[in-house]
Amino acid sequence: MQDARRSWLEAIGYRVTFRHAGWVECLLTCDGERWFGTGHDDAEAFAHALQQAMPSAAARRAFEVACAETSDPPAPAAAPTPILAEPDTTAALEIEPPAAAPAPSVAVLAGDSTSPVPPAPPAPLPPPIEREVMTVAAAHAELDELQQAIRDTYVEASLLTPARQRLLLTQWMARGRAIDEAVLHEGSVTCRVYQLSQDLGKLAKVWWPGAVQVLALRTSPWGCARDCDADVAANLRTWRDVEEAASISLDRLEADDDAAPDDFGWCDRAALQPRTPDPGETFASICAALEAHSHPPLMRPHSAVHADDLRPTLVEPPTPLQPGQWEELAARLRWLRCCIVDPELWGAAMGRFRWLVQVYPPAKSAAPLLDATFRPFGTWRLHLGLDQRELEHRRDQVLVRVPPATANDDELRTWLLETFELGTALTSEQLAPHVQHLRARIVALPDDTLSERKQRRRLRHLKDALRQGVPAAPSPIAVATQKLPTAAPPEPTPPTADEQRAARLRPFTVGKRVLFVSNRHDPDRNQRLLDLLGFASIDSCVAEPSRVDAKAGSVRNGSYQLVLAATGFLPHKVDNSLKEACRACDVPYVRVNRGRPQQCLLHLARELGIDSPTQA
Repeated sequence: MQDARRSWLEAIGYRVTFRHAGWVECLLTCDGERWFGTGHDDAEAFAHALQQAMPSAAARRAFEVACAETSDPPAPAAAPTPILAEPDTTAALEIEPPAAAPAPSVAVLAGDSTSPVPPAPPAPLPPPIEREVMTVAAAHAELDELQQAIRDTYVEASLLTPARQRLLLTQWMARGRAIDEAVLHEGSVTCRVYQLSQDLGKLAKVWWPGAVQVLALRTSPWGCARDCDADVAANLRTWRDVEEAASISLDRLEADDDAAPDDFGWCDRAALQPRTPDPGETFASICAALEAHSHPPLMRPHSAVHADDLRPTLVEPPTPLQPGQWEELAARLRWLRCCIVDPELWGAAMGRFRWLVQVYPPAKSAAPLLDATFRPFGTWRLHLGLDQRELEHRRDQVLVRVPPATANDDELRTWLLETFELGTALTSEQLAPHVQHLRARIVALPDDTLSERKQRRRLRHLKDALRQGVPAAPSPIAVATQKLPTAAPPEPTPPTADEQRAARLRPFTVGKRVLFVSNRHDPDRNQRLLDLLGFASIDSCVAEPSRVDAKAGSVRNGSYQLVLAATGFLPHKVDNSLKEACRACDVPYVRVNRGRPQQCLLHLARELGIDSPTQA
């Protein structure tokens, strides 16, 4: 049975149409009016369209009353008076006339014994949305806070995986749209929110994390559901709902350590060491290859005037890369994450590479290596075969320096030890043809002249190969594919960028009492910060209003000398309460975004002026 509300609308001239395309869209039209709603089914889409057409509670109440009056069933007609025979007056006071039987329904006349099913009551309209109200001055102040948070975070966010970048952009833009709605789209606030969308659009063009629905010109909170987790995005009605859903989804990604991701969501943390030996030269060659296939050149997001200036296009390269070269390029770019000098440009290179994989067929073979979940077997160095190439180069150099027949015993012994260190890259059978002119001297060498047993065994194998006789011409050398030994002991691992930055920060942080406010206790994070920065203590506080108010009082009483706030998890009121408490007693208040150790170091260094945002 048709919904009474729809019947009432059609009776007064409205037309109700639906479209099914994975979800349901409903359109109400009448004399130039257009009201649009979406939902999982017809009823939900129709209710959403009604909500748009009647935003006030009074309009919805009047509409429900009108529909109820229309849907009331008419009163049953009076039964006809039965024609009776002449009554018996003696029994008139004892016999009551029979009650009129209802008229038989169509179903009864047709022989169906089932009673008709009463119509289902119409689904109620969703409750009215509680609109946030904000003064223009408060809106500008909150936009200032939002823009400052973006400036403090976007450089580091260049290193995030695409899924995390997409959620972060959604969270930022949804907050801006919520502020604009709270002041009913006041002109000065709307202009700033529009500029915010342009700035975030530049980040999206550079990072290329995929479609970010909240940045579309004409979008709604419901349209952003696909960018968040399904359970938290089931009922997005306001932009604050979208902001909260994106924050919760991002928090879940942070807490999901099934694949052991690093602080930025990549799963190849264990494969980054040893570090690439020439990061600057390697990164320059990668950028040159990407720019040879696309335009414009890689740049920082805010270097462009308009977002469209960053839109990439394909160009014809002078020497196109082959499929195997694209895979090597992607592996080297992933490997560079452990020694990045410029995070902004690294994020731009990764975004451009993702775009090329989508639009340039020869580059598609590199797509698996750009996936955040991809982990090479062993290390990136082993994946690229650099150990094997280095051994092959050393082998060639050794064979070029074969000692002459006039060389003394010490020179011969030193050269032989160098060949033995190459292991299976240069076997005794492969070496014998190159030392035929030294055959008698090598066979005469006593085994005890070499100190190590492995070296003596290699010398015996070489003597056996020389005694058995081998072709005079050198045979081709086939390098073994198994893991090969290194020639020299590994060099000490140089300090990482975090350790270098922590060394510069320690004079300002040693002995400080710290309050860390976040959404959960994290002992591992606290211990890492204690080791790096030498804090006297770190007191964790879960971001609940009552607990934060108590800690704000402790800050005013001088219990803490530094406050770190993971603002990615904090409600606005909590953030403002902490900021005001720190300002009142001149305690540094440092926002550290999601609160990871690396982020804490970056934001502390920026706050204290230790280094620039792009310095590693």
